[in-house]
Amino acid sequence: MAKGLEILAEPERIGARFRYQWALLVALIAFLVILFRFFTLQVIRGDRYEKLATINHIGSERIPARRGMIKDRQGRILAKNIDTHHLSVIPHYLKDPEQELLLLRDLLAWTNEEYQSIKQRIAVASEREKQFNRIVIQRDLTATHCPFDHGVLELKEEVEFRWCAECGRRYESLSTDQQKCSHDKKKLTFSPDGMSAACQHCGTEYVRVSTCPHDHSVLRERTTNLVCPICQRRFDNQVAMIVANLHLLPGVYLNTEMRREYPFRNRVSHVLGYMNEANAEDMAKWPGMYRPGDFIGRTGIERAMEEVLRGKNGRDTFVKDQKGAQQESDELKAIVAELKGEPAVGGHHVWLTIDTELQRIVKDAFRYQKSGAVVAMDPMTGEVLAMYSKPGFDPNVWSGRLTGDVKKEYDNNYYAPMINKALTAYAPGSIFKPVTALAGLREGEVTAKSTVTCPGYYEFGGRRFRCHDRGGHGENIDLVASLMLSCDIYYYKLGEVLGMDRLESYSRDVFLLGQETGIELPERSGRVPSKEWYRKYAAIGWQPGFTLSVSVGQGALTTTPVQMARLYSALINGGFLYRPYIVRQLEDENGNITRRFRPEVQAELPFEAQQIRLIEEGLIAVVNNPEHGTAYSAHLEDVVMAGKTGTAEAKVMQKGVPDDVAAWYLQDHAWFVGYAPVTSPQIVVVVFVEHGGSGGKIAAPVAQRVIDQFFKKGLGTLPTSPHTQPDDESDAVHGAADIAEPLESPKTPSEIDSQDSLD
Repeated sequence: MAKGLEILAEPERIGARFRYQWALLVALIAFLVILFRFFTLQVIRGDRYEKLATINHIGSERIPARRGMIKDRQGRILAKNIDTHHLSVIPHYLKDPEQELLLLRDLLAWTNEEYQSIKQRIAVASEREKQFNRIVIQRDLTATHCPFDHGVLELKEEVEFRWCAECGRRYESLSTDQQKCSHDKKKLTFSPDGMSAACQHCGTEYVRVSTCPHDHSVLRERTTNLVCPICQRRFDNQVAMIVANLHLLPGVYLNTEMRREYPFRNRVSHVLGYMNEANAEDMAKWPGMYRPGDFIGRTGIERAMEEVLRGKNGRDTFVKDQKGAQQESDELKAIVAELKGEPAVGGHHVWLTIDTELQRIVKDAFRYQKSGAVVAMDPMTGEVLAMYSKPGFDPNVWSGRLTGDVKKEYDNNYYAPMINKALTAYAPGSIFKPVTALAGLREGEVTAKSTVTCPGYYEFGGRRFRCHDRGGHGENIDLVASLMLSCDIYYYKLGEVLGMDRLESYSRDVFLLGQETGIELPERSGRVPSKEWYRKYAAIGWQPGFTLSVSVGQGALTTTPVQMARLYSALINGGFLYRPYIVRQLEDENGNITRRFRPEVQAELPFEAQQIRLIEEGLIAVVNNPEHGTAYSAHLEDVVMAGKTGTAEAKVMQKGVPDDVAAWYLQDHAWFVGYAPVTSPQIVVVVFVEHGGSGGKIAAPVAQRVIDQFFKKGLGTLPTSPHTQPDDESDAVHGAADIAEPLESPKTPSEIDSQDSLD
């Protein structure tokens, strides 16, 4: 190589030497950089990277979104979130598991069985190398709310009691001469030896001895000062006790979660619905949205508006070491800052059209009835102002601790408390008669002057169809009088003339019966029977007499209270069938209104103004004619109300039930639809009393009280001249027709059947 360099020219030797020197310099610089980097890693930042070396992976955790509230039209909160507290442990961090669990047992009054069960769970977790897993050992620790019904706990005078660690029962001390319960003053029931007693009303137990009368275990003494005003149970403030002792409980954690609370309990229960744990079907429908233990809206608005209320979950990141333990140092948090997840976005608040004050009025007006529903609607918009179904349920119980015994009580209730009867279909009875009347008017089968004679029955097809007034309503019964008197004979004849096909067409195509209304809540569509339906489902097939039954709202015809509220609203608002709606607007978590819902016209009635006016005259007379109105007892002094009574045959012979329930089943359904004021209607009220009896005697007074209080409480505006009464000028029973003419004689049954088949 030297020889090779020697033979190179002088300039070439100089260039080669220069390149060689540069190569040495570059190598030296690279060495120095590596040396500096090594020094930095090992000396300057050695501690930091030593910590990083212990990291096993970057983990993430879901941040649940805060569920939106539900409010009434005035902004009153109907459903909100409250904090609930759970106690959990991470076995690895328990310094002295035995002593810590003993302390928890004393603080939380665990029974021996509960203590042993928790102790075993922790031991199993440790054996299976799950010592870093969080184990929930007690849910719903008491603090401010009752864990059973979410009632706000009240601070009372401290009471001493004795507690049995074996069976978990609590006892208060029984004084020598005590005969009554110290809580509700009810008479106590004593044991044979007189050493213990119990209040059969509130369930409080008392003892004079220091051993449990049930299992003879030694009782421990404790004190309590919190009482639930709803269920009267007594509680300790378990959260406060745990917080005060957390310094003695390493590895024990107090976790906070959200739970739904319904302040008005069963007042709006069927509208709001309830929540419970998401099941496999829910998790399959919304992949990644729910996981075991999550709650989801199950019924009512909670279900219907689930996607709006639930919000969007967020995600947080954290660092775990090689053992799986979460690292919390600020330095490690800074290292993974760029991997930070997204924050949770709270759900929208849902404002309803419901007015809670009107809902209270409705509930109070319905208090004497066993079962049924009331719907109040703004006839000019379709807004549902009140929707009440009885019996109700407490959504706090169904969204919280629903025990098997409580669920069994609901399931075995003869009056079906979990069914929203406002959206369930029943035979409407005579409140359906305006449909038949308007069909007859538009088809030219009847006029304002057409009359019938009512002897109390109608001969058809070899049998007698009875009027509800068995003695008959007499002569000159025109259309307005037929509504006022609710004369069945008028509608038997008119129904026979119209035929089933036309009745079905008007009911379904004009008044939109037999189909869902489109309200946000789950609803029944009801049924408008056709001849084909009877052929398919009736035991005797299609019979012409079925037309007569349907014409008076009986037979296989069924409608919901909400459908009838929409129908009557259309009769008085100019002929517009509005979609009933119960959600008014949506509000984001920052208080911004993001959407308002507007009235939606689904159809317009095709009738002439004078035809509608005839119906209105009849409805006014029902409530305001003192001699013949079937609901005159429900008329008001301050505002003129109109309406229609209905009594639908629903008697059922029920065996194997209590006598009072059997008697209830033997009653017909009672209906009433009322509205006021007649000059400019502001409210329509539909009352359905299941097996209530007479519509005029039972249902109408409920509507009367609702409408009366609606105006007296300032929810509506009274007209300046309330006493606008119908004219009374003619010789017909009600005075609607100047000259009465008989309703056209109906065709024979065979002719009707033949005509209907060609329609």
